Amino acid sequence: MRFEREHYINKLISSKHNHLIKIVTGLRRVGKSYLLFNLYKQHLLTNGVDVNHIIELQLDSFAHRKYRKAETLYEYVENLTNQDSQMYYVMIDEVQMNAKDNKDLVLRVTDPELLRKTGGIVQGMSGSPILQNGKLIGAVTHVFVNNPRKGYGIFIEDMLTK
Repeated sequence: MRFEREHYINKLISSKHNHLIKIVTGLRRVGKSYLLFNLYKQHLLTNGVDVNHIIELQLDSFAHRKYRKAETLYEYVENLTNQDSQMYYVMIDEVQMNAKDNKDLVLRVTDPELLRKTGGIVQGMSGSPILQNGKLIGAVTHVFVNNPRKGYGIFIEDMLTK
C-alpha cells in the first residue's frame, strides 16, 4: 500500500520557488525520507527538472559520512551547483549525531538468522561489528530497551579517534 501524503507533498510543491530552505521534521519512521526521495523527487522529474539538478544525500549512509562536516557538505554542493545558473534541488536526509555517548547511528537488525536465534541485540553484543554492503562501518554500542531489533552504534572513524 502506498500513501501519497498529499497534504505534505502539496506544501512542498506550493513553496518550492520561494527561495527558502524546507525542513521536514517529525517522528522517526513516519515517511519523511519517502516524501522527499520518492514523492517530491518524482514531482520534480515529472515537471521537467533535470535529474542532474537533484542532489540526494543520506547522511546515515557510510558512503556519505564525509558530508556530515558542514564545510565538506558546503564544498560538495557548491561544486555541483556552480555548473550552470539553473535551479538545483538538494535533499538531505540527516542523521542525529550524538558521538559523545557512542550513539552515532541508529541501527536495525535485519539478519533473519540472528533474529531467529536471539530476537535482536542482546547483552554482551556491544562491540559487535556493523556491516553495510559487506564493509565494516562501526560497532554496536547500545540496545533499545523497548525494541531489541534496534540499537545504537558508533562509526569506525570515531572508534579510531577516541
